[in-house]
Amino acid sequence: MESASLFMIEAAYLSSASPLLYFRNMLFMNANHLSAYAFYLLGEFKTGGWWYYFPVAFAFKATLPTLVFIVLAAVGATRGFINRWGEMILLASIALYVIVITIGADQIGVRYILPIFPLFFIWTSRIVPDLLSSRSGTAVLAVFLAWHVWSGISAFPNYIPYFNEMAGGSNRGATLLDDSNIDWGQGLKQTAYYVRRRHLKEFTILAFDPFDGPGTEYYGLPKNLRGADIFQRLILNRPTPGIYIISAHYVTRMTQVNPAWKIYKPIDRIGESLWVYAF
Repeated sequence: MESASLFMIEAAYLSSASPLLYFRNMLFMNANHLSAYAFYLLGEFKTGGWWYYFPVAFAFKATLPTLVFIVLAAVGATRGFINRWGEMILLASIALYVIVITIGADQIGVRYILPIFPLFFIWTSRIVPDLLSSRSGTAVLAVFLAWHVWSGISAFPNYIPYFNEMAGGSNRGATLLDDSNIDWGQGLKQTAYYVRRRHLKEFTILAFDPFDGPGTEYYGLPKNLRGADIFQRLILNRPTPGIYIISAHYVTRMTQVNPAWKIYKPIDRIGESLWVYAF
């Protein structure tokens, strides 16, 4: 298994000179990030972040059935392991990975811990034999699996800003987390459709563009608001009358500088990642 994994990694790097290249490149994880960047969690901004950021993000971004299965598996594990070494390897891998990411990665999104999801899915399968041993247990398993599937289907196509019911759903997510938990520039196509359907001619757009490219113009939208214009038109003064389409990520950030953005209410939302304001 280990040799197969190493082969896949080497193939991805086109057979590099050293198999340690993958680990050395982890040092560049935050190379394009600002060192003094303030992270956001539960309504608070903080440079340096929190040790519990990724567990909290996981609790809000995983489906509730996933969390229930983890709890049931943990309760079952208190009575003993089904496969001691197998389960210990899985749990140790999850714990070690989260610790490494917490130390090494900037706290800007649950995406950094996506590899632990399949590990949890494998480990929680330990509860299946017990549940299938009775009709009531089988029914419970079926309900939670259906709930898990429905969570994915109902979120389509807005998977990035998905938040579970415990977090209050996607419409409450921006109050808890920001950055790539909400918006990674994925809503521009939906925005173009929204603008055409409502025949909007004059409006201002501030969309999140992680690559600082021609994103808005590519979809036939006005040029993205940038730099000094953002501060002058949206933060320093109350926006002039008109329609504004703004990334939820930026709205969260603007509340840090101008508390009025906590009071302004959007009149509509596009894919839960861009909010529409009328002034």
